[in-house]
Amino acid sequence: MFVSLGELVEGISGISSDPKSCHLSIKTLTIGQLGTWTCKVQLVDTPFFLEAFFTATTEIRVSDVRLPKHLKPEKYSAFLTPFIAEGNFTIQGHVHILIKVLEPSSNNITLHIKDMKIFENTVSVKDSRSEKDLKIIGFGYDDPRQFFIIKLDEKLSSGQTINVSIGFLGELNDDLSGFYRSSYFEEVKQAFI
Repeated sequence: MFVSLGELVEGISGISSDPKSCHLSIKTLTIGQLGTWTCKVQLVDTPFFLEAFFTATTEIRVSDVRLPKHLKPEKYSAFLTPFIAEGNFTIQGHVHILIKVLEPSSNNITLHIKDMKIFENTVSVKDSRSEKDLKIIGFGYDDPRQFFIIKLDEKLSSGQTINVSIGFLGELNDDLSGFYRSSYFEEVKQAFI
């Protein structure tokens, strides 16, 4: 299928800080246009070109799942209650995290979560020295990266330590990742007399 990019493209930007990086923004794309695309990349005023391939899907593929580097967890205290009953394989838990602020540029606290429901009414952030509650103005979820984001009313200071407390309900899965459930059968050997 041939689609005129002139009709679809919102903008193409050239070289960024990475000389092998460019950005292509597509205004609209129909379901019929999803799939793998082959693009001819040509240097202006030369006969030379390369073919590039990209896949347009309805799913967001994420490769950068690392947490921002402005915070460093120092200590975790986790309290877990697993429920192991047919139809209820969950973990109710509460975690306290002591975090050191390395850079003063943000008012966000970003944490990894996977297969968890956060009880937002239990989330608190305190300055560890003054024990003062820091005002939370909102929460965010970045599902593709499995991030939970706590948005504070004020920016954090370099060198500051904070205590983050979160209550949650997690899935006690069987896919061998994290805190998971498993079963095994032990073979019983019979003795012959």
